[in-house]
Amino acid sequence: VLTACGAEPAPETAPPPVEVEIPYVEETLPQLPYEGVALTFRSIWREDDAQSQVLRQAAAFFERKTGATVELRWLADEAETADLFQIPASEFTETDPAQMLDLTEMSEKSGYSEKSHEALRTQIVDHCGYLGAVAQTPYLGGVYYNADIFTNCGITEAPRSWAEFEDVAETLRIYGWQPLTLDKEDAIAAMELHLRRSIGRELMLKYMGKKDHWHFDQTVVAAMEQVMIFAQSGYMTYGTPADYPAGQNKMGISNSAMMVGTNGDCADIEEETCTDLRWGMFPYPGEKESGTWITADMAAIHPDCENPQAAFDFLMLLVTGEFDQLRTNISGGIPSDPANTSPIAGAMEALQAAQPQLLDVFGYKQTDPAVKPWSGWYDEEERY
Repeated sequence: VLTACGAEPAPETAPPPVEVEIPYVEETLPQLPYEGVALTFRSIWREDDAQSQVLRQAAAFFERKTGATVELRWLADEAETADLFQIPASEFTETDPAQMLDLTEMSEKSGYSEKSHEALRTQIVDHCGYLGAVAQTPYLGGVYYNADIFTNCGITEAPRSWAEFEDVAETLRIYGWQPLTLDKEDAIAAMELHLRRSIGRELMLKYMGKKDHWHFDQTVVAAMEQVMIFAQSGYMTYGTPADYPAGQNKMGISNSAMMVGTNGDCADIEEETCTDLRWGMFPYPGEKESGTWITADMAAIHPDCENPQAAFDFLMLLVTGEFDQLRTNISGGIPSDPANTSPIAGAMEALQAAQPQLLDVFGYKQTDPAVKPWSGWYDEEERY
């Protein structure tokens, strides 16, 4: 590890060029259909980021096959409005839909609905009133674990119920591992998932998250006491929940086996701790509702784009087929095309088993009430 983190890091290896077919374009359009067309693409990535390598390869391939050039503008560039642009997951719902072209008709002709995740399309339509973007880099939330630790402890099946989750945690503890680590922000997500899966969304919305404070009844208290007992049983990593990113980084620098987070956190942990972990994930255990959530970095076309069909075809090249698989492999993430695979064990099964819901009840003002049960202490006077 010390060598890997030394002053002279090994140079990044660019992914090999990939020979792919442009989805539906070559079958329906003539040779070089966009010769002379010039597009601009504003990226949220830096020029030296791993995902930028995929963008460069895709742009070169698109020009070779269609004749259209795609000028890539990176995060550090002071670029003005571009024909195509990426939107970070955290900023999508704050982005004005008027800046996003309606892609509905082109997506229907291309069969995009068969090449994308319904939950993400629904989020886009809910925000824009139409399909105003396509999901490029999905982030799937749930319980992520070190697959090598699970294998070494003889854990072969992901827990589905809370009792099974406690059994897994006990097995990990017996083998000398600290079962679960959390950042304080992840404790909020974990608590919302816990209530969603234990009492259901309807009761959660009734009792929780109103006017920046919680409304308790015995059902909610009992669910939170499950978490308290879990922590008091020695199933939490020492010092958690911790400030970001110290909690999640314990997956790479400590003996923590599980965390609540997304595939984006996995990539951040490996970068921060100079590790290369074999990941697995499963939905947060429970009986009700969805045990996962999903968001994505989006890509859209500006309404002023002079050749929107060419721009849409380039988007399809990025978010389906082999370039999407290449991006997934490089970033260790979740594919935007359901036909592709993830290097994270269990991720695609979790996506296919249930439609992930957004986390939308708890806010950051509720950090302390969420952190307390996961910390293993729970003041009787603060229940109500």
